[in-house]
This record gives sequence, structure tokens and C-alpha cells, in this order.
Amino acid sequence: MADIRVTASTQRLLASAACIVLVIGSFGPWRASLSGSQSGLDGGGIYTLLIAVMAALLLIPRRPWPMFVLALGLICSAITVVNVVDIARTTREPVGLQPPSVEVDWGLWLATLSSLALAVTAYLFGKEVAARPARPPRSPGRLEKWIRAKPAIFGLLVLLSVGLVLRIWLTFAWSPAFTGYSDSGIYFQGAFESVWSDPIRMVGYSIFLQVVHAVVPHLIAVVVLQHAMGLIAATLLFFAVRCCGGPRWLGLAPAAVIALGGDELFFEHAALSDALFIFLISATLYASLRASEDRIWWGAVAGLCAGLAVWDRSIGIGLVVIVPVWLVLSSGRPTRHTLMVGALSLTVALLTVGVYAGWRSTATDLPGTLTSNSAWNLYGRVAPWADCNKFKPPPGTEGLCEKTPASQRGYHSGEEYIYGTESPAQRLFGPPYLVSPDPHAMERVQEWSEAAIRGQPLDYLNAVWLDTRRLFSPNAPSYGDLTADAFMAYSLYGANRSGSNEFVEYWQSKLYPNDPPSRHGGVGAFKVWEAITRVVNFWMALLLALCLAGPWVLSGRARAGMILFGATALMLLFLPIVSKSYDYRFVVPAFAPLVAAGALVAWGLARVVITRANQPQKRTGGSVMGASIT
Repeated sequence: MADIRVTASTQRLLASAACIVLVIGSFGPWRASLSGSQSGLDGGGIYTLLIAVMAALLLIPRRPWPMFVLALGLICSAITVVNVVDIARTTREPVGLQPPSVEVDWGLWLATLSSLALAVTAYLFGKEVAARPARPPRSPGRLEKWIRAKPAIFGLLVLLSVGLVLRIWLTFAWSPAFTGYSDSGIYFQGAFESVWSDPIRMVGYSIFLQVVHAVVPHLIAVVVLQHAMGLIAATLLFFAVRCCGGPRWLGLAPAAVIALGGDELFFEHAALSDALFIFLISATLYASLRASEDRIWWGAVAGLCAGLAVWDRSIGIGLVVIVPVWLVLSSGRPTRHTLMVGALSLTVALLTVGVYAGWRSTATDLPGTLTSNSAWNLYGRVAPWADCNKFKPPPGTEGLCEKTPASQRGYHSGEEYIYGTESPAQRLFGPPYLVSPDPHAMERVQEWSEAAIRGQPLDYLNAVWLDTRRLFSPNAPSYGDLTADAFMAYSLYGANRSGSNEFVEYWQSKLYPNDPPSRHGGVGAFKVWEAITRVVNFWMALLLALCLAGPWVLSGRARAGMILFGATALMLLFLPIVSKSYDYRFVVPAFAPLVAAGALVAWGLARVVITRANQPQKRTGGSVMGASIT
């Protein structure tokens, strides 16, 4: 008996060691060439790394699963062998003393050998475990008791731990931040010169940069804080779903979207307003659900977060409307309590937005309420297809008309009409990043855009449909702006794909003069992960269908919560499409609320199906309980 225990422990130790070596091999270089080495994480190493971690976790319990570890070892072996063969096929024969152009590096060989070792030791470990005599039942330890008592919380901690590891890894691979997108430079300029320097954007993120800069004057501090906010947002959504009833683990779905989603990782690591906006959305949803339970002061928190979301992105105005209405109707018919909570939330939200508008008016004396040049957004929606032969341009806007028929212009995006120097609006009123010398410029642009929609309603609906189609097929042609691939390329490598953006670098050096040199390492594994975790195509269609079915599937608290999540997601998805254009940046903040709503509806459907399957059927005719009598 003693020999068996020693052997089994030895096999487990060897399998665990193989997992550690496999992790090292996954991080190591897999390809060696004349131009340098390529890390395994830029290819199949990301998969062997994740599998090695899974195998190591399966070896920890007192009752391990060696056969599952064997299967994982075989999968890793297949991945590494395929990579070895692939590299071997691309290796040309050496000519004279010239070395091969590509060859297998030590990391891949180490990963291959450790994968085979993992499979062998797992197989031997399985045989030894099978030969053990049955053990008497043992009493669970304190940690095991806690996990059994709170499995959902344990799952959340696992998600947050993995998310933390991914964020630390990304921070070391690429620092201080992704700054290829030109908006980063505009935010840096606002934080350095004046938050009101750009008349077309909201200034909440520039204020955020100023606040962080006052504490730690380095861009890396912003990125670290944004990563922490992402993990907090995941936690808030987990508990928000938990407030809706149903299984406690249901909130793990939206939490995973934020904690592990590739888009979320990229947004948190970029000097852009999106990470802050997603955090404020999550806080608003959580506070709204808490306010609908019993504590009225949570309504004030929900209103404050919704108002601050407007400071960051103008589309946050949708939350200012949705949250108070939902609070009033959250219990079905309005009650005195729900009316008080809804009124409090709306009052605080409007006061928060009012402070922004008043501060802007006092500091700048510029036209407009939230921005000076907001009419450019609707112009970008209609200009690509507007035909002045089909409507009468308002006086003073004739210069916005194009002679080229819309059918011959192609699918030029709204962004080209807003920021392109050849745009009719730019030639007539100047660029959108400056206040026009014509005091009525924005009124005329707005009137012309609205006239185009009234005169060409079918063309407007067609443009909206083309952009809506991109939610399911992101690369479909439309008048929208950046696809997911284009946005990621801009964020990492700039508009010209050179790896830098001079405009951003200029203002970054002004705001963060003492930052160390940037380090741009390999992020190929993160790009692959981002592409895998996109909520597009089938997943987008499924989640939208679940949202539409939710009110008829759920009831009570779950139904109310689903409506809040679903209404928020639909607003975030479609309000930009109808008022500006499709842009992948506008889509990502809707993912987590959409998944939260979909998870609740999927649980409701499963409950209905199980209930009906277990319900005895009535005696009818010659059948009892649905079984025919012959």
C-alpha cells in the first residue's frame, strides 16, 4: 500500500513538473529566423499555455482527473507537433554555409517534449489511481466548505484572477499604452492645454487624465487604473445580475465579458474614453438595481453615474432617460416608492449634466449646450448619400450639396465627410475641431441634415440598415466607420500603420514629459484572443433574439432586470447608428449588458423547458402520462 501511494505521488509530481515546463516552453521562442525569434505566444503557444494551466489545476484536488489531464497532454502534443511540421515545411535547404531561413527554436522543442511527458505521466498516474483501494470519506477542509457554500463567488474570484494575470501580462508586453488612435492625442491636448480645446467631443476623459496626472504624472498610472476599473466593472455586473434573482452564478457571464474579453483588454490599455465609459455604465446598472430593491439613496448614485457618463460620452444621455423610467416601472405599476426613486435619479442626473453645461458656458462662452459642433455627427450620417435633387436645401446650405450622384460615390464613411479636408461642410464652414467663424454654421448643418432625412427617408433607412448589418457581419459594406480589425490596427500602429502617430506623440510628450521610452512587445496572442472573443455574427444575433423574447419568457424581478440590461444594450448599439454611424468603438460597451440580458433569458427558457418536461400530462383518450396504451 505504501509503494502505491509513493508511486502515485511521484507520477503526480512529474505531471505537475511537465505542466511548469510546458508553460516555460509556451513563453519561449518557437521560430528562429534571420530577422529574429518569434515567441510561442504569437502562435499556438497561447493555447498550450492555457491548457497547461488547466492541466495543473486538474492535478491539484485530492481526487484528481488524470484521464482529463491525459487528454489535455495529447492536445498539446498535437499542437506542438503541427507547429514543428509547419516550420519544417517552410525551412529551405542550406546553401553552402548559409543557415536555414526559418528553424524550430528551443521554446517549441521544450513545449513538444513537455507535452509528451505530460501525456505519459498522466497515463501512468491514472493507472496508479485506479489501483488504489477505496478510501473512507473525509471531512472537507475549511476552504472546500467555503467553495461549496459560495461557488458563484469562487467562480468570480477565478475570473478576476485570470483577468488580473492577463492585464499584468499585457502591461509588461506593451507599455505604457496603446496610443495609435488619433483621439488619444485630442484627450492629451485637452488635459494639457484646456479641457474645452476640442469643440466636438465631450471632455470627461480629459478631466479624468488631469485628475490622475495630479496624483501620478505618468501614463502608465492611467492604464493601471483603467485595468482596475475593468475588474471592478466586472464585479459590479456580477452583483447586478445577482439582484435579478435566478441562479447566483448567472452573473458570471457578463463578468467574463469584461474580465476576460479581448476588446475590453484593448480598451483598458488604450488612452481612450471607452474604459471609463464602460465602468460608468456598469456602476449605473448596479446602482439602479439596488435602488429598485429598498434603498432610495442608490437612486441618487445611479443618477450621478449616468450624468458622469454623459461627461465622458454624449451617448450617455440615453442612460439619463432609461434609468429613471425603468426605476418608476421596475415593480410593474408605479408606486410611491418607485416614483420617488425615479424622480431622485432623474434630478441628480440632470443636475450633473447641468453642472457640465454651466461650467462649459462659463469657461468658454461658446455656443451649444454640451459641445459646440455636435451637428457634425448627424451630417456624417446623411452626407454620404444625400442628394439635393430629392429635397430642397435650407437657405445658406446649398454649398453642402454634391454634384456627383450618390450612386457613383461608393461607400464613403461619415468620418470622411466630417474630417476629410475635401468635405463640402469643411469647405463651407471650416474643420470640426475648430469653432466656425459663421455663428450659424451648426444650425445650418443641422437643418440641412434633417432636410435630407425628411426628403430621403428610404435612403436614410437604407443607411441605418447597412450599419445594422455590420453588427452581425462587421466587414459588410456600409457608410459606417471603423471595423473591429481596422480599429485594433489604428490603436496599435497608427493611421498609416507605421507604428506611431505623430499627433498623439506630440501631445503625449507635452503631458507626460518624464515618461520612460515606450516598449512595444509582442501582442499577437492578445490579437488572436480579441478576435475569438468578439460578440459578433451568430452571437450577436442570438443575444438580440433573446432580448426580444425576454419580456415573454421572464417574470417578476428577472424580467425587470432583463429589460434594464436589454434597453441599455439596445440604446448603446442603435443610437449611434441612427444619429452618426457604425463604429466598432460604439459597439463594445454594449457587450456586457447584452450578455447579462441574454443570460437571464436563457436561464428563463431553460427553466420553462425543464418545468414542462417534468410536468405530468393529463389523461386523454387511451393514453396515460403521454404513453399510448395498445
